[in-house]
Amino acid sequence: MTKRLLALDDVETAYIGSDFSISHISLAMDKGEVLTLYGREGSGKTLLLRCVAGLEEIKSGKILLDGNELGEIDFKDRDIGFTFDFSSLNKNQTVGQILEYPMRLRNYDDERIEDCINNVVNAFSLNKEENVNGMSDFDKVKLLLARLFCIPRRLYLVDDVWKDLQQEKQEEIADILQDVVLNKSVVIATQDVNFARKLGKRNIAVVANGECTSNRSLENAALRPENIESAIVCGYSIYMDVLGKNEQGYYANIDGKFYSVNKPLSDIYVGKKVCFAFKEGIGAKGFYYDKDCEKIISQENK
Repeated sequence: MTKRLLALDDVETAYIGSDFSISHISLAMDKGEVLTLYGREGSGKTLLLRCVAGLEEIKSGKILLDGNELGEIDFKDRDIGFTFDFSSLNKNQTVGQILEYPMRLRNYDDERIEDCINNVVNAFSLNKEENVNGMSDFDKVKLLLARLFCIPRRLYLVDDVWKDLQQEKQEEIADILQDVVLNKSVVIATQDVNFARKLGKRNIAVVANGECTSNRSLENAALRPENIESAIVCGYSIYMDVLGKNEQGYYANIDGKFYSVNKPLSDIYVGKKVCFAFKEGIGAKGFYYDKDCEKIISQENK
């Protein structure tokens, strides 16, 4: 069987000193793929990335890199890059000095360093002579990403360092990344729906409440969302209404029209308010969720 570049098998962990945890995480991706992790703030995206980066220990399960357990690979041999926040930037240095540092560590010669810097500052529209102290937050985000992508790596882990930017600036970052990540192995975490839709068309997983859906294309995810957050990122509208039942089956009143919905696990939900994720033309009439809007509870497979 072909080894996957990255595979997570039923991974579980928690921040030290915190009740917050992630559990039952199983994901896989091949070399040259881009995997997008979508989830709201606090869902567990960053913790998951930090586990893959080796910055947090897992309590159970396995993380495999090219078929080998991550913990058994020397840190220097993993060749995994991770985006850190603004505090990792030396305010007294120039863009060029920031970018050349990881290459100096790898003993790149001056010519190669110059070529790499020129390529990445062009890709991210940066001025290599500019001092970090005078940069806008938008340019600092681009610098963090440029530092990550300035050298070839086995795997790039991109946390959403752009999340506090204005929406239009986040969209610019997404446009840049679309080009930069081509033919690279990248995991991108974001809490922005539009960002996730743009970068995750081919391969997306949704993190919610410390758990994660399986990863698949956005189109396939839309056929049967696994939780309410995956329904939202797939373009569904969410409704709260009473689950009804008649001789034809189960139904919901959505915007004054009656639609059939999937059979629930039990008729105990009939007559009670529950959530419906609905999208015209998707094939299924609707998906039925529990009252807390977290997990799909239909027993009908689509």
